[in-house]
Amino acid sequence: MDYNNYTQQQLNDALNSASYHNKFETIKELLTSPKLKMHAQINADSRFIANICSHSDLNILRYVLTSPELKEHADIHADSERALCCAVYEGDINMVKYLLTSPELKDHSNIYNANDNGDYLAIEYIFKVRSFATSEKLIDYFTLDYAVEKKDSKIFKELIESADDEDLRVQIINNLFSVILKEQNEIHQHELKVLLRDLDEEKFKMLKAYTLSKELDKELPQDQTQSSSKLKI
Repeated sequence: MDYNNYTQQQLNDALNSASYHNKFETIKELLTSPKLKMHAQINADSRFIANICSHSDLNILRYVLTSPELKEHADIHADSERALCCAVYEGDINMVKYLLTSPELKDHSNIYNANDNGDYLAIEYIFKVRSFATSEKLIDYFTLDYAVEKKDSKIFKELIESADDEDLRVQIINNLFSVILKEQNEIHQHELKVLLRDLDEEKFKMLKAYTLSKELDKELPQDQTQSSSKLKI
């Protein structure tokens, strides 16, 4: 298609349409083609990167965020993290991981920035996805991977407050329990324990009982050795 007769606004609209319809080559052409008198503006429409996260794939997302071919990259935070919200809503865990943790990016999405004029946080879209199984996978990622890597205890509280299904709430609490048992940093482990106590008192009692049992198990062999030594004497 000959875009040289397009106005700037028409080029921007064409770019947005290409992102919606997953047309990688068209996106490249509109942003970089030497045949064009002027190029589309990558951040003219905040829906551009959101459309990619909803309708395109990770390769296109990587391109608009990192490609050296581009004079300007897409704004990862456009429209209050709508890109991350869309990736979560679509249940695309690979895209979510990329936006939050990829070493390729100089800046990452922020899960605590509100979207839709402050109505939703990105992680709240976990509970709006079409598939219950996808919600479970996203919860596992955010609680067992992301929260552990970032030492982020706040995310458990945000998830519990957003959860509208008891089975998902139980999953979050169980994952918190698991993370506490594996956490090596005493300060962070203490934060998680306090959080568990505040969120689920019964589960916290189970943790205390489990911890005491493990401590007793450690002491038992030592006591047996001491008893054995006394018998030999």
